[in-house]
Amino acid sequence: MEDEPIPLPGSDAERRAHLRLAERLRDGGRAVAVETCWVRPRWELAHALHAGLGAAASVVAVGAPAVGLGLALFALLSLLLDLSGRLFLLRRLTPERATQTVVAPDPRGPGAPGSAVASPSAAALDAPAAGTAPGSAVASPSAARAALDAPAAGTAPGAAADARSSRVRLLLTAHVDAPRGGLRHRLARLRVGPPFLWVAVALLAVAACAAARLAGDGGETAVGLVQLAPTLVLLAAVGLLVDSALATPLPPDRRPADALIAAVGALDAAPPRNVAVDVVIAGAGEGQAVGFLAHLRRRLAHAGADAPAPTSRRALARLGGRAGTGAGADDRAPSGGRALARLGGRAGAGARRVRAARAGERRAEREAIAVVELTATDGPPRWLMSDAALLPLAYHPRLVSLAAAAANEERALGPGPARGGRVVGAALRARQRRLPAIRLAAPDETSAVALLLTFVELLDAQLERG
Repeated sequence: MEDEPIPLPGSDAERRAHLRLAERLRDGGRAVAVETCWVRPRWELAHALHAGLGAAASVVAVGAPAVGLGLALFALLSLLLDLSGRLFLLRRLTPERATQTVVAPDPRGPGAPGSAVASPSAAALDAPAAGTAPGSAVASPSAARAALDAPAAGTAPGAAADARSSRVRLLLTAHVDAPRGGLRHRLARLRVGPPFLWVAVALLAVAACAAARLAGDGGETAVGLVQLAPTLVLLAAVGLLVDSALATPLPPDRRPADALIAAVGALDAAPPRNVAVDVVIAGAGEGQAVGFLAHLRRRLAHAGADAPAPTSRRALARLGGRAGTGAGADDRAPSGGRALARLGGRAGAGARRVRAARAGERRAEREAIAVVELTATDGPPRWLMSDAALLPLAYHPRLVSLAAAAANEERALGPGPARGGRVVGAALRARQRRLPAIRLAAPDETSAVALLLTFVELLDAQLERG
Protein backbone atom coordinates (compact mmCIF):
# COMPACT_ATOMS: atom_id res chain seq x y z
CA MET A 1 0.00 0.00 0.00
CA GLU A 2 2.94 2.35 0.72
CA ASP A 3 4.08 2.24 -2.95
CA GLU A 4 0.69 3.22 -4.33
CA PRO A 5 -0.01 6.78 -5.52
CA ILE A 6 -1.63 9.02 -2.93
CA PRO A 7 -5.40 9.18 -3.54
CA LEU A 8 -6.04 12.87 -4.00
CA PRO A 9 -9.68 13.93 -4.48
CA GLY A 10 -10.84 13.06 -7.98
CA SER A 11 -7.65 11.17 -8.89
CA ASP A 12 -7.22 7.75 -10.49
CA ALA A 13 -5.67 6.53 -7.23
CA GLU A 14 -8.80 7.55 -5.33
CA ARG A 15 -11.04 5.69 -7.76
CA ARG A 16 -8.89 2.55 -7.47
CA ALA A 17 -9.07 2.78 -3.68
CA HIS A 18 -12.87 2.98 -3.91
CA LEU A 19 -13.01 -0.08 -6.13
CA ARG A 20 -11.00 -2.05 -3.56
CA LEU A 21 -13.38 -0.94 -0.81
CA ALA A 22 -16.35 -1.92 -2.96
CA GLU A 23 -14.84 -5.39 -3.40
CA ARG A 24 -14.40 -5.75 0.36
CA LEU A 25 -18.05 -4.84 0.90
CA ARG A 26 -19.12 -7.39 -1.74
CA ASP A 27 -17.01 -10.03 -0.04
CA GLY A 28 -18.91 -9.24 3.15
CA GLY A 29 -22.22 -9.99 1.43
CA ARG A 30 -23.40 -6.53 0.44
CA ALA A 31 -24.67 -5.48 -2.96
CA VAL A 32 -22.63 -2.46 -4.02
CA ALA A 33 -23.24 0.37 -6.48
CA VAL A 34 -20.38 2.63 -7.56
CA GLU A 35 -21.68 6.08 -8.51
CA THR A 36 -19.52 8.24 -10.75
CA CYS A 37 -19.99 12.00 -10.72
CA TRP A 38 -18.07 15.08 -11.81
CA VAL A 39 -17.07 17.49 -9.07
CA ARG A 40 -14.74 20.43 -8.49
CA PRO A 41 -12.76 19.44 -5.38
CA ARG A 42 -10.09 22.19 -5.48
CA TRP A 43 -11.60 24.33 -2.75
CA GLU A 44 -8.27 26.06 -2.14
CA LEU A 45 -8.32 27.50 -5.67
CA ALA A 46 -11.99 28.45 -5.37
CA HIS A 47 -11.42 30.42 -2.17
CA ALA A 48 -8.20 31.93 -3.58
CA LEU A 49 -10.41 33.32 -6.37
CA HIS A 50 -12.76 34.77 -3.75
CA ALA A 51 -9.86 36.40 -1.93
CA GLY A 52 -8.28 37.66 -5.15
CA LEU A 53 -11.53 39.19 -6.35
CA GLY A 54 -11.94 40.85 -2.96
CA ALA A 55 -8.46 42.36 -3.15
CA ALA A 56 -9.22 43.65 -6.65
CA ALA A 57 -12.50 45.10 -5.37
CA SER A 58 -10.59 46.97 -2.66
CA VAL A 59 -8.27 48.55 -5.22
CA VAL A 60 -11.12 49.44 -7.61
CA ALA A 61 -13.17 50.96 -4.77
CA VAL A 62 -10.62 53.78 -4.37
CA GLY A 63 -11.58 55.27 -7.75
CA ALA A 64 -14.97 53.67 -8.38
CA PRO A 65 -16.67 52.86 -5.06
CA ALA A 66 -19.85 51.52 -6.68
CA VAL A 67 -17.93 49.03 -8.82
CA GLY A 68 -15.73 48.02 -5.90
CA LEU A 69 -18.79 47.49 -3.70
CA GLY A 70 -20.42 45.32 -6.36
CA LEU A 71 -17.30 43.17 -6.78
CA ALA A 72 -16.86 42.71 -3.02
CA LEU A 73 -20.50 41.75 -2.54
CA PHE A 74 -20.35 39.30 -5.44
CA ALA A 75 -17.22 37.65 -4.02
CA LEU A 76 -18.85 37.44 -0.57
CA LEU A 77 -22.06 35.99 -2.01
CA SER A 78 -20.13 33.42 -4.02
CA LEU A 79 -18.14 32.41 -0.93
CA LEU A 80 -21.25 32.02 1.24
CA LEU A 81 -23.08 29.98 -1.40
CA ASP A 82 -20.00 27.82 -1.92
CA LEU A 83 -19.60 27.02 1.77
CA SER A 84 -23.31 26.28 2.13
CA GLY A 85 -23.14 23.86 -0.80
CA ARG A 86 -26.16 25.50 -2.40
CA LEU A 87 -24.53 26.95 -5.51
CA PHE A 88 -21.00 27.12 -6.88
CA LEU A 89 -20.11 30.33 -8.74
CA LEU A 90 -16.38 31.09 -8.78
CA ARG A 91 -15.65 27.43 -8.06
CA ARG A 92 -16.84 26.74 -11.60
CA LEU A 93 -13.55 28.27 -12.80
CA THR A 94 -11.58 25.49 -11.06
CA PRO A 95 -10.74 22.10 -12.65
CA GLU A 96 -13.46 19.47 -12.81
CA ARG A 97 -12.63 15.89 -11.88
CA ALA A 98 -14.44 12.55 -11.89
CA THR A 99 -14.90 10.87 -8.53
CA GLN A 100 -16.74 7.80 -7.29
CA THR A 101 -18.99 7.10 -4.34
CA VAL A 102 -19.40 3.54 -3.08
CA VAL A 103 -22.98 2.87 -1.95
CA ALA A 104 -23.86 -0.41 -0.18
CA PRO A 105 -27.49 -0.44 0.99
CA ASP A 106 -28.75 -2.53 3.87
CA PRO A 107 -28.74 -6.20 2.72
CA ARG A 108 -32.30 -6.67 3.98
CA GLY A 109 -33.63 -4.26 1.37
CA PRO A 110 -33.92 -4.31 -2.44
CA GLY A 111 -30.60 -5.27 -3.98
CA ALA A 112 -29.67 -7.66 -1.20
CA PRO A 113 -27.48 -10.59 -2.24
CA GLY A 114 -29.73 -13.48 -3.16
CA SER A 115 -32.89 -11.40 -3.28
CA ALA A 116 -35.26 -11.33 -6.22
CA VAL A 117 -34.56 -7.63 -6.72
CA ALA A 118 -31.67 -6.69 -8.96
CA SER A 119 -28.56 -5.32 -7.32
CA PRO A 120 -28.22 -1.52 -7.28
CA SER A 121 -26.43 -0.04 -10.24
CA ALA A 122 -26.16 3.32 -11.93
CA ALA A 123 -29.07 2.35 -14.18
CA ALA A 124 -31.15 1.26 -11.21
CA LEU A 125 -30.55 4.61 -9.56
CA ASP A 126 -31.94 6.38 -12.60
CA ALA A 127 -34.93 4.07 -13.12
CA PRO A 128 -36.57 3.28 -9.76
CA ALA A 129 -38.91 0.42 -9.13
CA ALA A 130 -42.41 1.23 -8.03
CA GLY A 131 -42.38 2.76 -4.55
CA THR A 132 -38.57 2.89 -4.42
CA ALA A 133 -36.57 6.08 -4.59
CA PRO A 134 -33.44 5.89 -6.79
CA GLY A 135 -30.28 6.16 -4.80
CA SER A 136 -32.05 4.73 -1.77
CA ALA A 137 -32.81 1.14 -0.95
CA VAL A 138 -36.23 2.12 0.41
CA ALA A 139 -38.51 5.06 -0.41
CA SER A 140 -40.12 5.49 3.02
CA PRO A 141 -40.49 3.56 6.28
CA SER A 142 -43.90 2.16 5.33
CA ALA A 143 -42.75 1.38 1.80
CA ALA A 144 -39.79 -0.42 3.34
CA ARG A 145 -42.08 -2.87 5.10
CA ALA A 146 -44.04 -3.55 1.92
CA ALA A 147 -40.88 -4.06 -0.12
CA LEU A 148 -39.45 -6.50 2.40
CA ASP A 149 -42.49 -8.72 2.96
CA ALA A 150 -40.76 -11.60 1.15
CA PRO A 151 -37.40 -12.43 2.77
CA ALA A 152 -34.40 -12.76 0.51
CA ALA A 153 -32.91 -16.18 -0.08
CA GLY A 154 -30.15 -16.81 2.38
CA THR A 155 -31.52 -14.29 4.86
CA ALA A 156 -31.33 -15.29 8.50
CA PRO A 157 -34.65 -16.17 10.17
CA GLY A 158 -36.30 -13.05 11.51
CA ALA A 159 -34.21 -10.74 9.33
CA ALA A 160 -37.17 -9.89 7.08
CA ALA A 161 -39.26 -8.97 10.11
CA ASP A 162 -36.43 -6.81 11.38
CA ALA A 163 -36.16 -5.03 8.04
CA ARG A 164 -39.92 -4.49 7.83
CA SER A 165 -39.88 -2.58 11.10
CA SER A 166 -36.83 -0.45 10.23
CA ARG A 167 -37.85 3.16 10.78
CA VAL A 168 -34.58 5.06 10.37
CA ARG A 169 -32.16 4.68 7.48
CA LEU A 170 -28.69 5.38 8.82
CA LEU A 171 -26.06 6.47 6.30
CA LEU A 172 -22.61 5.55 7.63
CA THR A 173 -20.01 7.49 5.69
CA ALA A 174 -16.26 8.04 5.52
CA HIS A 175 -13.69 8.97 2.90
CA VAL A 176 -10.22 7.77 1.94
CA ASP A 177 -8.80 10.59 -0.18
CA ALA A 178 -5.80 12.50 1.11
CA PRO A 179 -5.48 16.19 2.04
CA ARG A 180 -2.70 18.50 0.97
CA GLY A 181 -0.08 19.88 3.32
CA GLY A 182 1.59 23.25 3.08
CA LEU A 183 1.67 26.26 5.36
CA ARG A 184 -2.10 26.15 5.91
CA HIS A 185 -1.84 22.68 7.41
CA ARG A 186 0.90 23.80 9.81
CA LEU A 187 -1.03 26.93 10.84
CA ALA A 188 -4.09 24.82 11.63
CA ARG A 189 -2.40 23.79 14.90
CA LEU A 190 -2.60 27.43 16.05
CA ARG A 191 -6.42 27.28 15.92
CA VAL A 192 -6.72 30.59 14.09
CA GLY A 193 -9.59 29.32 11.96
CA PRO A 194 -9.64 28.22 8.33
CA PRO A 195 -8.53 30.74 5.68
CA PHE A 196 -12.00 31.04 4.15
CA LEU A 197 -13.28 32.37 7.51
CA TRP A 198 -10.83 35.26 7.33
CA VAL A 199 -11.63 35.77 3.66
CA ALA A 200 -15.31 36.19 4.53
CA VAL A 201 -14.55 38.72 7.30
CA ALA A 202 -12.18 40.65 5.04
CA LEU A 203 -14.68 40.74 2.17
CA LEU A 204 -17.32 42.12 4.51
CA ALA A 205 -14.89 44.81 5.69
CA VAL A 206 -13.96 45.77 2.11
CA ALA A 207 -17.65 46.03 1.19
CA ALA A 208 -18.27 48.26 4.21
CA CYS A 209 -15.35 50.53 3.26
CA ALA A 210 -16.55 50.75 -0.35
CA ALA A 211 -20.04 51.64 0.89
CA ALA A 212 -18.55 54.39 3.10
CA ARG A 213 -16.68 55.80 0.11
CA LEU A 214 -19.85 55.68 -1.95
CA ALA A 215 -21.74 57.58 0.74
CA GLY A 216 -19.16 60.38 0.40
CA ASP A 217 -19.29 61.64 3.99
CA GLY A 218 -15.62 62.59 3.97
CA GLY A 219 -12.89 60.96 5.95
CA GLU A 220 -11.29 59.36 2.90
CA THR A 221 -7.97 59.04 4.70
CA ALA A 222 -9.51 57.21 7.65
CA VAL A 223 -11.46 54.90 5.32
CA GLY A 224 -8.26 54.20 3.39
CA LEU A 225 -6.38 53.24 6.53
CA VAL A 226 -9.18 50.96 7.68
CA GLN A 227 -9.46 49.42 4.21
CA LEU A 228 -5.77 48.57 4.13
CA ALA A 229 -6.09 45.89 6.81
CA PRO A 230 -8.68 43.65 5.07
CA THR A 231 -6.86 44.12 1.78
CA LEU A 232 -3.66 42.75 3.29
CA VAL A 233 -5.61 39.86 4.82
CA LEU A 234 -7.05 39.00 1.39
CA LEU A 235 -3.63 39.11 -0.27
CA ALA A 236 -2.19 36.89 2.46
CA ALA A 237 -5.10 34.49 2.01
CA VAL A 238 -4.44 34.25 -1.72
CA GLY A 239 -0.84 33.25 -1.06
CA LEU A 240 -1.80 30.79 1.68
CA LEU A 241 -4.50 29.11 -0.42
CA VAL A 242 -2.37 28.87 -3.55
CA ASP A 243 0.45 27.38 -1.45
CA SER A 244 -2.02 24.80 -0.12
CA ALA A 245 -3.28 23.99 -3.63
CA LEU A 246 0.29 23.31 -4.81
CA ALA A 247 1.54 21.58 -1.64
CA THR A 248 2.65 17.96 -1.43
CA PRO A 249 -0.19 15.60 -0.49
CA LEU A 250 -0.21 14.14 3.00
CA PRO A 251 -0.50 10.37 3.53
CA PRO A 252 -4.11 9.17 3.35
CA ASP A 253 -5.86 8.03 6.51
CA ARG A 254 -7.72 4.78 5.83
CA ARG A 255 -8.71 4.13 9.45
CA PRO A 256 -12.27 5.50 9.19
CA ALA A 257 -13.16 3.49 6.07
CA ASP A 258 -11.61 0.31 7.50
CA ALA A 259 -13.51 0.77 10.76
CA LEU A 260 -16.71 1.43 8.86
CA ILE A 261 -16.44 -1.82 6.92
CA ALA A 262 -15.61 -3.78 10.09
CA ALA A 263 -18.57 -2.28 11.94
CA VAL A 264 -20.95 -2.98 9.06
CA GLY A 265 -19.83 -6.61 9.01
CA ALA A 266 -20.78 -6.92 12.68
CA LEU A 267 -24.11 -5.18 12.10
CA ASP A 268 -24.95 -7.48 9.20
CA ALA A 269 -24.26 -10.50 11.40
CA ALA A 270 -26.73 -9.20 14.03
CA PRO A 271 -28.87 -6.59 12.24
CA PRO A 272 -30.73 -3.98 14.29
CA ARG A 273 -34.50 -4.25 14.11
CA ASN A 274 -35.41 -0.59 13.74
CA VAL A 275 -32.41 0.77 11.84
CA ALA A 276 -31.48 0.05 8.22
CA VAL A 277 -27.76 0.72 7.76
CA ASP A 278 -26.40 1.93 4.42
CA VAL A 279 -22.70 2.46 3.69
CA VAL A 280 -21.67 5.54 1.69
CA ILE A 281 -17.94 5.92 1.10
CA ALA A 282 -17.86 9.24 -0.70
CA GLY A 283 -15.24 10.58 -3.06
CA ALA A 284 -13.58 14.00 -2.80
CA GLY A 285 -14.10 14.12 0.96
CA GLU A 286 -11.08 16.42 1.32
CA GLY A 287 -12.63 18.66 -1.33
CA GLN A 288 -15.11 19.88 1.29
CA ALA A 289 -17.22 16.73 0.84
CA VAL A 290 -18.39 17.63 -2.67
CA GLY A 291 -18.65 13.92 -3.55
CA PHE A 292 -21.02 13.21 -0.66
CA LEU A 293 -22.87 16.43 -1.46
CA ALA A 294 -23.46 15.22 -5.02
CA HIS A 295 -24.72 11.87 -3.70
CA LEU A 296 -27.00 13.58 -1.19
CA ARG A 297 -28.40 15.95 -3.80
CA ARG A 298 -29.18 13.04 -6.08
CA ARG A 299 -30.72 11.00 -3.30
CA LEU A 300 -32.91 13.82 -2.02
CA ALA A 301 -33.87 14.99 -5.49
CA HIS A 302 -35.25 11.55 -6.28
CA ALA A 303 -36.91 11.46 -2.87
CA GLY A 304 -38.65 14.79 -3.46
CA ALA A 305 -36.38 17.16 -1.56
CA ASP A 306 -38.09 20.11 -3.20
CA ALA A 307 -41.16 19.39 -1.06
CA PRO A 308 -41.59 21.55 2.05
CA ALA A 309 -39.12 20.69 4.78
CA PRO A 310 -40.40 18.33 7.50
CA THR A 311 -41.29 19.73 10.88
CA SER A 312 -38.62 19.34 13.51
CA ARG A 313 -41.15 17.84 15.96
CA ARG A 314 -41.85 14.88 13.73
CA ALA A 315 -38.19 14.35 12.87
CA LEU A 316 -37.33 14.37 16.57
CA ALA A 317 -40.15 11.99 17.30
CA ARG A 318 -38.74 9.47 14.84
CA LEU A 319 -35.27 9.67 16.35
CA GLY A 320 -36.20 10.41 19.92
CA GLY A 321 -38.49 7.52 20.75
CA ARG A 322 -41.24 9.74 22.12
CA ALA A 323 -44.51 8.25 23.21
CA GLY A 324 -47.05 8.15 20.45
CA THR A 325 -44.61 7.41 17.65
CA GLY A 326 -44.08 4.06 15.95
CA ALA A 327 -46.94 2.55 14.02
CA GLY A 328 -48.99 5.72 14.36
CA ALA A 329 -46.19 7.79 12.90
CA ASP A 330 -45.86 5.41 9.96
CA ASP A 331 -49.63 5.57 9.37
CA ARG A 332 -49.34 9.30 8.91
CA ALA A 333 -46.92 8.71 6.03
CA PRO A 334 -48.65 5.98 3.98
CA SER A 335 -46.91 4.25 1.10
CA GLY A 336 -47.70 5.36 -2.43
CA GLY A 337 -50.20 2.59 -3.17
CA ARG A 338 -52.23 3.14 -0.01
CA ALA A 339 -52.17 6.92 -0.36
CA LEU A 340 -53.40 6.84 -3.94
CA ALA A 341 -56.02 4.19 -3.08
CA ARG A 342 -57.42 6.41 -0.35
CA LEU A 343 -57.45 9.43 -2.59
CA GLY A 344 -58.90 7.47 -5.51
CA GLY A 345 -61.82 6.26 -3.41
CA ARG A 346 -63.00 9.78 -2.72
CA ALA A 347 -65.19 11.59 -5.15
CA GLY A 348 -63.52 14.47 -6.88
CA ALA A 349 -59.97 13.72 -5.77
CA GLY A 350 -57.78 15.79 -8.07
CA ALA A 351 -54.20 16.01 -9.17
CA ARG A 352 -53.39 18.55 -6.46
CA ARG A 353 -54.32 16.14 -3.66
CA VAL A 354 -52.40 13.33 -5.35
CA ARG A 355 -49.31 15.55 -5.52
CA ALA A 356 -49.79 16.45 -1.85
CA ALA A 357 -49.87 12.75 -0.94
CA ARG A 358 -46.69 12.09 -2.88
CA ALA A 359 -45.01 15.08 -1.26
CA GLY A 360 -45.92 13.61 2.13
CA GLU A 361 -44.24 10.34 1.22
CA ARG A 362 -41.14 12.19 0.08
CA ARG A 363 -40.97 14.17 3.30
CA ALA A 364 -41.24 10.88 5.19
CA GLU A 365 -38.21 9.57 3.29
CA ARG A 366 -36.27 12.71 4.13
CA GLU A 367 -37.17 12.45 7.81
CA ALA A 368 -36.15 8.78 7.90
CA ILE A 369 -32.53 9.49 6.85
CA ALA A 370 -29.81 10.15 9.41
CA VAL A 371 -26.10 10.56 8.64
CA VAL A 372 -23.16 9.43 10.79
CA GLU A 373 -19.72 10.43 9.55
CA LEU A 374 -16.65 8.67 10.88
CA THR A 375 -13.34 10.55 10.86
CA ALA A 376 -9.91 10.04 12.40
CA THR A 377 -8.30 11.82 15.33
CA ASP A 378 -4.96 11.58 17.08
CA GLY A 379 -6.50 11.88 20.54
CA PRO A 380 -9.19 9.87 22.35
CA PRO A 381 -12.53 9.14 20.64
CA ARG A 382 -14.77 12.16 20.27
CA TRP A 383 -18.25 13.04 19.18
CA LEU A 384 -18.66 16.49 17.69
CA MET A 385 -21.28 18.85 19.07
CA SER A 386 -21.04 21.09 16.00
CA ASP A 387 -18.99 21.88 12.92
CA ALA A 388 -18.70 25.14 11.06
CA ALA A 389 -17.91 26.48 7.64
CA LEU A 390 -18.33 30.02 8.95
CA LEU A 391 -20.85 29.96 11.81
CA PRO A 392 -21.20 26.81 13.96
CA LEU A 393 -24.01 24.47 12.96
CA ALA A 394 -25.05 22.15 15.77
CA TYR A 395 -25.47 18.48 15.11
CA HIS A 396 -28.80 16.82 15.79
CA PRO A 397 -29.39 17.00 19.56
CA ARG A 398 -30.91 13.52 19.78
CA LEU A 399 -27.93 11.99 17.96
CA VAL A 400 -25.56 13.95 20.19
CA SER A 401 -27.28 12.56 23.30
CA LEU A 402 -27.06 9.06 21.84
CA ALA A 403 -23.34 9.55 21.21
CA ALA A 404 -22.91 10.66 24.83
CA ALA A 405 -24.77 7.55 26.00
CA ALA A 406 -22.58 5.36 23.76
CA ALA A 407 -19.49 7.00 25.24
CA ASN A 408 -20.80 6.25 28.72
CA GLU A 409 -21.13 2.59 27.73
CA GLU A 410 -17.55 2.59 26.38
CA ARG A 411 -15.87 4.50 29.21
CA ALA A 412 -12.73 2.40 28.89
CA LEU A 413 -11.98 4.13 25.58
CA GLY A 414 -12.02 7.55 27.25
CA PRO A 415 -14.33 9.24 24.75
CA GLY A 416 -15.64 12.75 25.23
CA PRO A 417 -17.42 15.60 23.46
CA ALA A 418 -15.68 18.10 21.20
CA ARG A 419 -17.00 21.56 20.42
CA GLY A 420 -16.28 24.00 17.65
CA GLY A 421 -15.19 21.65 14.88
CA ARG A 422 -14.12 23.25 11.61
CA VAL A 423 -14.47 20.30 9.22
CA VAL A 424 -16.62 20.85 6.13
CA GLY A 425 -17.42 17.16 5.80
CA ALA A 426 -20.30 14.85 5.01
CA ALA A 427 -22.05 15.35 8.37
CA LEU A 428 -22.00 19.13 8.02
CA ARG A 429 -23.28 18.86 4.43
CA ALA A 430 -26.18 16.76 5.73
CA ARG A 431 -26.97 19.30 8.46
CA GLN A 432 -26.95 22.05 5.85
CA ARG A 433 -29.73 20.04 4.19
CA ARG A 434 -31.54 19.90 7.58
CA LEU A 435 -31.00 16.16 7.92
CA PRO A 436 -30.19 14.58 11.30
CA ALA A 437 -26.42 14.07 11.37
CA ILE A 438 -23.41 13.73 13.65
CA ARG A 439 -19.65 13.28 13.26
CA LEU A 440 -17.71 10.74 15.31
CA ALA A 441 -13.90 10.69 15.51
CA ALA A 442 -11.67 7.87 16.74
CA PRO A 443 -7.91 7.22 16.78
CA ASP A 444 -7.99 3.56 15.71
CA GLU A 445 -10.23 0.90 14.20
CA THR A 446 -10.98 -0.86 17.50
CA SER A 447 -12.33 2.22 19.29
CA ALA A 448 -14.18 3.41 16.19
CA VAL A 449 -15.96 0.07 15.76
CA ALA A 450 -16.86 -0.13 19.46
CA LEU A 451 -18.25 3.42 19.55
CA LEU A 452 -20.18 2.99 16.31
CA LEU A 453 -21.72 -0.37 17.25
CA THR A 454 -22.81 0.93 20.66
CA PHE A 455 -24.28 4.04 19.03
CA VAL A 456 -26.37 1.97 16.59
CA GLU A 457 -27.44 -0.41 19.36
CA LEU A 458 -28.69 2.45 21.53
CA LEU A 459 -30.49 4.08 18.59
CA ASP A 460 -32.18 0.78 17.80
CA ALA A 461 -33.21 0.28 21.43
CA GLN A 462 -34.60 3.80 21.68
CA LEU A 463 -36.68 3.32 18.53
CA GLU A 464 -37.88 -0.03 19.86
CA ARG A 465 -39.16 1.63 23.03
CA GLY A 466 -40.94 4.25 20.92
